[in-house]
Amino acid sequence: MKELLHKGMKSAKSALLAGSSAGGVATTIYCDRFRSYFPSTSTVKCFSDGAYFFLPRNHSEENTFLLMFKGLVKLHKSRSVLPKSCTKRLSSAELCFFPPNLEKDIKTPMFFLMSAFDRVQILYTLSIDLAGCVPAKNCTSNQIEASRELESELLTVLPKQNKGYLITAPFAHTQADQSSWNTFPAAQTNETLAGLFGDWYFGRKSVQIIDKNPGPYQCPS
Repeated sequence: MKELLHKGMKSAKSALLAGSSAGGVATTIYCDRFRSYFPSTSTVKCFSDGAYFFLPRNHSEENTFLLMFKGLVKLHKSRSVLPKSCTKRLSSAELCFFPPNLEKDIKTPMFFLMSAFDRVQILYTLSIDLAGCVPAKNCTSNQIEASRELESELLTVLPKQNKGYLITAPFAHTQADQSSWNTFPAAQTNETLAGLFGDWYFGRKSVQIIDKNPGPYQCPS
């Protein structure tokens, strides 16, 4: 980052910090810090794809996300780089890796793209993989019910204001790097994912859209 700033990026009129999956978590953590590198006259925004991970209310202490984030804090002493507004508010530093615990304090405009049936969120939280049954359309009623319960909880932790988001419904993880980003109509609209993000990024309209599909579907390749 310092090298890019030295080479002229610090004079940019506009800048976007974007990341997918783990990179999207990092984008959420560093969004405001990224903004601080630019003049107040610059337009700076952040974009997270497939990274709005959350810890369910009835989670197990063996939750994969929780164990992984605890490991990061212990191995890399990550507490010092996490936003102090979060670490002072929450009892455990690892909780500050979950974007819903961070977004309220982020002042920089930020957009979240996330599937309500995100493959990693489901696998790490429920320890089930729907990779076989979704394409074949033969998931059990228990599998579908569990994934819908997770979807319902996601909707309760979405940003309330000042953020953009697009909650889709494919059984997928990251989406900005897929061909459907430019081709597939999103969330019962006639617009693509790219088009909706562009509307938000360029300030054409506010975007807080949730796909009402009742279950996960196979994303077109």
